[in-house]
Amino acid sequence: MKKVIFAAMALGLPVMAGEPAPIVTPAPAPSCPLTLEVAGVYKSAAKELLSFGPAKEIDLMGADLTLVKPICGNSAVTLRFGYNFGDEAQRGVFGGTEEVDVHSFYLMPGYRYTHALTEKTALYGAVNAGIANTSFKYKFDDAEEIDKWHDSDWGFIATLELGVRYQLCEKTELFAAYEFTANYAKPDGCDEQTYNGVRVGVGFKF
Repeated sequence: MKKVIFAAMALGLPVMAGEPAPIVTPAPAPSCPLTLEVAGVYKSAAKELLSFGPAKEIDLMGADLTLVKPICGNSAVTLRFGYNFGDEAQRGVFGGTEEVDVHSFYLMPGYRYTHALTEKTALYGAVNAGIANTSFKYKFDDAEEIDKWHDSDWGFIATLELGVRYQLCEKTELFAAYEFTANYAKPDGCDEQTYNGVRVGVGFKF
């Protein structure tokens, strides 16, 4: 019995002497930071805007904000809000001047897949789909009378995107991408539109 008591006291000596007991720290949770992208956008129209008379392709330019949330591995979900604007004036049309203005707002959730090339460089592909509002203003002036109208419409919009990213530092990266857009919002007098475009901007992680 005495041997058992002495053995127990010997095992407890380090604690009694003030030696700290080991502390087990749980492993930190994996980091999945959100990224906010700020981009400038230029879209080259692939078809004429107007569904009547002589018309031209109207290119658009603007900006968008995209929130990127990693979900697993190389995959992420996105949410994009953007605005584009374009205008065109043609003189000598039926003896007068024809002016067209286009404004477009859109909101699109999406999916993105990223493949790392180096420690700082990566390629990515994405698909986005949502809703757009396109506003159309038309004016025809032949010095004798002025004909003008305005209309807007909601419709489906989708984009396919292929780009490259470069990490400047831990929280900041640059990106450039090719983007194909199909916009089915059709104000009165307009056709649905398709565009080949570019997105260039910077992303901030937080």
